[in-house]
Amino acid sequence: MLRVKTVFLILVFIFLVGYTGGIWGGSWYLEIGNTYLHFAGGLFMGLLVAAYYRSEFAKLSQPFRFFCLVGIVIGIGVMWEFHEFILNQVFNSLKFQGDNIDTMKDLLMDTLGGMAAAVLYSFRGRNP
Repeated sequence: MLRVKTVFLILVFIFLVGYTGGIWGGSWYLEIGNTYLHFAGGLFMGLLVAAYYRSEFAKLSQPFRFFCLVGIVIGIGVMWEFHEFILNQVFNSLKFQGDNIDTMKDLLMDTLGGMAAAVLYSFRGRNP
């Protein structure tokens, strides 16, 4: 299992690429790159939560651990979409959050990334 510091640094990299992606990527970023970044963000956010709370997750049953981890990642994804919406309103632009289809695709990719993290975490067993 990855260490908390390593996963955190990967998330910082994804965050920086996500913010600068709209500038250098243009429409390609919104159509393709954004989707991969949301999946990677969900995956590594799930791994970060699992690594940080590993002693607490070890106390839970496997199905409950899976749903808790996915639920936390979904909640973070929803908060991220609120963040994009607020930036759109403040800067009066659609560069941060596209239309409804883009938002739903982003939330789907966050969820799939969280599910992948939960599956990876479940393979490591109950012992920290």
